[in-house]
Amino acid sequence: MEREANIAIQVLLIEDDLHDTGFIVSNLKEIDSNCKVDIAGSGKAAIEYFEKLKGNDLPIPQLIILDLTLPDMSGLELLEHIKAQNGFKLIPVIILTESRKKEDVLKAEALYANSFICKPLQDDNFKEAIKIIYDFWFRLIRLPPAQSVSDLAREKASISGV
Repeated sequence: MEREANIAIQVLLIEDDLHDTGFIVSNLKEIDSNCKVDIAGSGKAAIEYFEKLKGNDLPIPQLIILDLTLPDMSGLELLEHIKAQNGFKLIPVIILTESRKKEDVLKAEALYANSFICKPLQDDNFKEAIKIIYDFWFRLIRLPPAQSVSDLAREKASISGV
């Protein structure tokens, strides 16, 4: 199943490791040159990103890729914050982390993460993991197009009759 051509997808990558950030972004762009990746290098930067989206007609991400080890807060704390926000709680969140702790997996699941992926140690395997994430979320699954918070609210209200 193929995604509609020439429709840009919007991803938010929350990752503080510059090597991993560059690797993920370059591989997403290699898969899909129309892929737009916004980057937040900390929990604070991610929260500021979401606050900026609330006040503007900027498109919200269709997918969030979140590392658990951020410099200023736990990725699990940030996940809880994201899922508590009405305009953002339905955005799929993929945990992509070096953690292999069972308790992290269980906490992420309890906080409604959509999946938990341990970062592969070898670049070839890491590249394949990114391709699988892309293929699943943007080729197999049909996500709503990137739109602003206000557009999303209007569309949901018209569907529900509110």
